[in-house]
Amino acid sequence: MAHMDSVVLPMSAKSVLFVCMGNICRSPALMAELRRQAQARGVDRHLIVDSCALTAWHVGEPADYRMRSAALEHGLEIEHTAKLMQKAYFTSFDWVLAVDREVLYLLEQAAKHATVTSKMALVTHFSKAFKDQDITDPYYGGKKSFDLTIMIVKECCQGILDALFPP
Repeated sequence: MAHMDSVVLPMSAKSVLFVCMGNICRSPALMAELRRQAQARGVDRHLIVDSCALTAWHVGEPADYRMRSAALEHGLEIEHTAKLMQKAYFTSFDWVLAVDREVLYLLEQAAKHATVTSKMALVTHFSKAFKDQDITDPYYGGKKSFDLTIMIVKECCQGILDALFPP
């Protein structure tokens, strides 16, 4: 994972894919928040954002109701149906960002191609407060876990946008 230390998003990057295990908590929250922040900055028309899962556990389901509820309390609406990672996503997205080291490792193993793995990093690599930390899955936690996830998501998305479109 040495490439994570040198990840800098170039101005030409126009698409970001967030990946977690089930695509019902962390990655849909990141997708919704990055879209919200991009719209607030007026750069949303220059950015494609999506999210997906590494497992088929929740494919076809909406985002977890607890994540949607926590997000709404923070002014964020999550509308997403879980979908599975596709091999084509490795080449169709400029950046593939993982929520934790396990997801990043599994993505790297699935890609196994240097030019593709160089597009991958932890979401938190772009965070000042949570730099290179895992975003813990709130699925088995309580309300505090979901609130913490939203706080981390907001901070990471700000860092990603700053890297994509420097202020």
